[in-house]
Amino acid sequence: GRKIAKANPNTFIPLNDNYGKDDKNIFCQVSTLTGADYETFSVSKEKYSVNLAWDKNHFYDLEIEIDKKEFDEIIQLTNNLKE
Repeated sequence: GRKIAKANPNTFIPLNDNYGKDDKNIFCQVSTLTGADYETFSVSKEKYSVNLAWDKNHFYDLEIEIDKKEFDEIIQLTNNLKE
């Protein structure tokens, strides 16, 4: 993968194809997700929704913050792809 300039290579852990974290930050591809809650950050493990992530305060489609309604609509669409 690509090197993330601000990430600590000794502690970096990929969370899925788009997201990762080190000992201090959450990353989406090569960008730092400022404002993401480190302790509650989670990512989708589903094949069709690897762009999605959330924490106790926010929902994300890659690095873009989206609202709960948009998040739920994307989940519904990806669930339809699985059928």
